[in-house]
Amino acid sequence: MSILVPTVIFSNSPNSDFSITDFKSSLTVERISNYTKSPTDELEEVACYQGKENPVTYRRKYKKEFSCNFQLHLYPFDTQVKKII
Repeated sequence: MSILVPTVIFSNSPNSDFSITDFKSSLTVERISNYTKSPTDELEEVACYQGKENPVTYRRKYKKEFSCNFQLHLYPFDTQVKKII
């Protein structure tokens, strides 16, 4: 069994960096509902949790520099929100 971990591209970073899965990553399953046991004819005893009922969380911290364009003609009397894309 495998879990798909999508790649995130940080397009407004200097090198258009992207997410990676390594030893700094963590993946947890919040076991809310009941599980089903693997069939008795399999070598390993495994508990299977359905993804719809048991949320899966992938985490990893990144430290990146991003570029943003600021409109300074109303500074300091305005508020601007910049997205990390």
